[in-house]
Amino acid sequence: MKILLGIGTWVNSILHIDTELRSMGNIVSVIHTDEYKYTCSYFQKKLDNIGFHAQHRNYKTQTKEKFYNHLESFHPDIILFVGSPRHVMSEYQVKKLKEKTTVIGWFVDSVQNDESIGEYCHSFHHIFVFEKQDLTFFLENYSISAKYCPVGFSAAYGKPHETGKDLDLVFVGSPFKNRLALLDVLASAAEKNEWKMQICGPFYDEQYFWKKPFFRRKHPALYRFVHNGLVSSEEAASLYARAKICLNIHAKEHKSLNPRTFEIMAIGSLQLLDQREDYDLVISGQDVLVFSDANDLVHQVTDILTHYERYAPIATSGQQKALTHYSLRQSLERILQV
Repeated sequence: MKILLGIGTWVNSILHIDTELRSMGNIVSVIHTDEYKYTCSYFQKKLDNIGFHAQHRNYKTQTKEKFYNHLESFHPDIILFVGSPRHVMSEYQVKKLKEKTTVIGWFVDSVQNDESIGEYCHSFHHIFVFEKQDLTFFLENYSISAKYCPVGFSAAYGKPHETGKDLDLVFVGSPFKNRLALLDVLASAAEKNEWKMQICGPFYDEQYFWKKPFFRRKHPALYRFVHNGLVSSEEAASLYARAKICLNIHAKEHKSLNPRTFEIMAIGSLQLLDQREDYDLVISGQDVLVFSDANDLVHQVTDILTHYERYAPIATSGQQKALTHYSLRQSLERILQV
């Protein structure tokens, strides 16, 4: 099958959707749908912010032309947008693509954060979401029957890894407000108990010299455990394999399980995550462990590290569940079967 994949650069670098599609025997061409501010220089961004939009318009025009050129020369069977194409194409332009071939949208973030979703949602032949609450959102607001499709783990997490547990606790992710609040409490406990903890993610922007000391002053306990910067899938997989406990804190607006859930499960490490409204097929206490608040988080980490072997069967059960139901390949097969 020939697939034209529209996806953000960073999203694809995390999920490796193009790689997985090719490994399934498809011919794949990729067009990036990044927001302009993530592709331009600092100077161009400032010009755009104060009303000089010529470069921004040129960026949209060039991306649209790339799509149409690919469409004419590549002749895809399917156009798969991972996320909304709103940053590079108008609703009308997406509808024109729909006249030529099958257009599918797979939303790997909550659509309720996207104010423009109402403009685009009728531009797809099929819509898939990773949040079950978005099924109701589409039906009630736009009379669209979207389909549920979680974002499974990519190949980087499914292969065997060294399992020497030299770290007590690992967290990988961006510093959302709800995460920082929990991590600050956990870091204080880690200092007191001398836990070997590693926190990885883009916690401060190092191109601005004041960001690092500002973060250190605001989060003194957490600072000593932070390894600042973006983490590749391969690096995250290695960290998860080394950890006795892998912490997963969802973004506040998410109600279903995020991709990290299945990535950690696939590694075969013990996962401790925040409470969810929907767990799909994952069973709390059997495949993962769940904490309710900061105090419960510290209590459970303390108990797990004291009686680690007692919890090993949970990690094993979680791994079997992920490998059986939650690979990225299975998710893509579900999408392509439509």
